[in-house]
Amino acid sequence: MLFTLFAFMLLFGLTLSFAAEEASSDHNLVLMPPGCECVDNDWKNGCKRFTCNCNCDLVYGTCDLGCCCDPECSADEVNWFSDECSSGNEQELKASTCSETDPVLEKVTNWHPVRMDEVVEESLEDLLCISKNNNPTKYNLYDHVDYLDPASTFSMNGIGDKLRDYSSHSSAIGITANSFTAGSNSLYEIGDVLPVVNEDMFYRGSLRLPVADDGGFCQDLDVIHFGRSRTKRRCARHVSDLSSSCTTSFNVDQYVTELFVGNSRLSSLSGEANLETDPSFVRVSYGSLEDGDGNIVDVATIAPPITIWDEGATVCKNALKELTYNILYTDSGGIEQVTADVQVSDLQVNTGTAVHQEFAVEFMKVTSNQTSRVKSGNPGYIFGAPVLSGILMVDSGGKESVQMKPSSGLSTMNAGNCELISTTGLVVGFGEDVSVGCLQPLNKSDIADLCTSVSPNHPLLTSISVNNNTVYLPKWLDTTPHLLVGIFGNPDPHDRTHWLSIHESIAVKSRHYFANDGRCEGLPTGIHYKFLWTYVGGSSNPQAKILSAQKEFEHMPLIHQLREPNQKQNHAFTTTVSW
Repeated sequence: MLFTLFAFMLLFGLTLSFAAEEASSDHNLVLMPPGCECVDNDWKNGCKRFTCNCNCDLVYGTCDLGCCCDPECSADEVNWFSDECSSGNEQELKASTCSETDPVLEKVTNWHPVRMDEVVEESLEDLLCISKNNNPTKYNLYDHVDYLDPASTFSMNGIGDKLRDYSSHSSAIGITANSFTAGSNSLYEIGDVLPVVNEDMFYRGSLRLPVADDGGFCQDLDVIHFGRSRTKRRCARHVSDLSSSCTTSFNVDQYVTELFVGNSRLSSLSGEANLETDPSFVRVSYGSLEDGDGNIVDVATIAPPITIWDEGATVCKNALKELTYNILYTDSGGIEQVTADVQVSDLQVNTGTAVHQEFAVEFMKVTSNQTSRVKSGNPGYIFGAPVLSGILMVDSGGKESVQMKPSSGLSTMNAGNCELISTTGLVVGFGEDVSVGCLQPLNKSDIADLCTSVSPNHPLLTSISVNNNTVYLPKWLDTTPHLLVGIFGNPDPHDRTHWLSIHESIAVKSRHYFANDGRCEGLPTGIHYKFLWTYVGGSSNPQAKILSAQKEFEHMPLIHQLREPNQKQNHAFTTTVSW
């Protein structure tokens, strides 16, 4: 793809020249991100040459475990994890030198003499390598690249015109914490497992959460390690018997209220100990709970819903959809509180259907101000980290700020039945090409209705205004207005210059229904997000930033092709993300 060529030309010191026109709504955007040092001796309108030295500081308002350069870490905290301290500059370019790795230390398989890596993309990276680096960049810094006007960037023959329309796979390359060895004291060290006991003391083991296996299906044996947060990731459950899975795989209680977590790595029970009064264990409680209608349940005054199987309606009520553990720890390494943010919904699916769930873990230090938020890089984006997004807000005095989305990340619709899915279910990772679709069963009269209705209360349609024209489109396509994305992975929501507008390229097309062949034209059937990015900063520690972003609608005809006009036919609607 062209963006890859662009990045590698920068790597080898070559230059691309093109006319750059800034979008009028994005003037005076940030050049040097927070946390970096300017090395440009001749700058007047913002520093364009800089270095950044603390990639591991990824949470505002608290000390990042294992990050010695984090200014929010006290001397005692740095001393706590100093033996395995991160220098903060582990982010590397994907390209590597030919003699970088000692082949004796590589993992190999006896059956196939190839290098074994965690993902396919990583195993392919070593097919090419740099034998000689003749990069002429001054001070080993990247040349400044101006922000680009999306309207021209993604137009025909623009630099972003060659982005693929969709991808059947994605990659996630990021920074992972080093392995830590538990110390001699009873409190936690980074990397320790968390002892856990369930309410009836039948299960004693370590705290775990499901993760996706190589096929994307949930496997429930992945252990949570102290100090190692996980961003929200999806996995699929294959439902062969929903009545059985309802009280097992989709049961909320197995993750919340029935579990107690040890406040130290050596927490244990003896005899007939009372978990409610035992100071060495902490009950997992609800942090927030969202029901199937999108309402927030006040668990302080209302009993949380219980996951049950309704035989008459063949519905699994209050099935677990999303869960995030928030684990608060003290300065000395003890666990003080474990809460779970939970989202449930009623589930009714056919046998053999795959149902998605999402899980995450966040470790936070106990402070007087629990307003810390996670970054997606410091400052440059980490590959696979959520693309931070928000909505532009303007107060009565004209001051602009950004209201970050609750998930803090740009998201697309989920896969499944269009009418039942969430429009913001799949979080977009930086650098990850995404293609997700849903199916909506429609008969001939349904297509006619979608193509002609102007009702404001239509169950499947919504409307937006474009250049004083009303555009009707399906409700499951995201229509969030004035959407912004963080230029770097650490944008300040109070500083508008840290955010880039997503240019909306929306063609105004009238809907037309052709009764003879049951065909509708002009109705949006897909959304395409397109991003252009580059590296900035020092070539030894590159920082990824977004240069331009666009959102456009696709219009594919809906045609009823079945013999019986009342017979429903599945029609596909898609959302794609290209980098």
